[in-house]
Amino acid sequence: PDEPATPVAATPPAAEQAPPPPSDDEPLAEEAGAAAAEPVDEQEAAETAPSAPPEALSPEEARAQSDVHVDEAREHRRNNRLPEARAAFESAIEVHEANPHAHAGLARLALDLGESELALEHAERAAALRRRRARYQLLLGDARLANGDRGGARRAWERAADMDPDDPEALQRLGE
Repeated sequence: PDEPATPVAATPPAAEQAPPPPSDDEPLAEEAGAAAAEPVDEQEAAETAPSAPPEALSPEEARAQSDVHVDEAREHRRNNRLPEARAAFESAIEVHEANPHAHAGLARLALDLGESELALEHAERAAALRRRRARYQLLLGDARLANGDRGGARRAWERAADMDPDDPEALQRLGE
């Protein structure tokens, strides 16, 4: 049964959501636990996601809803719908601020759009949320370089190489 959608100012409609994060952040299920491992009815999730304000959700519901927005953002990005991808990443962060995938995705998108300050803000947050994730250290280094901080970029790339000595992207950035 179709129920009328209740507009919620805090959550933009799917058409206004932000672009998905890069594929290096996938899959979400590896960190989200059993709830993310269950199949998700994307149509149902898209219809129900904006219905509850973030403060009304349990922590588990907030994480799950945030992950739905990240998945939507990635799909928008794959289809070159960048404004929608951005809005979806922003919605993911609004629902669950501690979602590292949303911050990383928004950082990568901002880098691609030449918005280096925004990229740095979100790359720093993603790296802080997942300190041992080499991909986020690479992203942080890229964002620092885009902001003119060559030394900071190199330090982040070195941390990435320390975490994953065989990562070709880290080695390439370090010139090795």
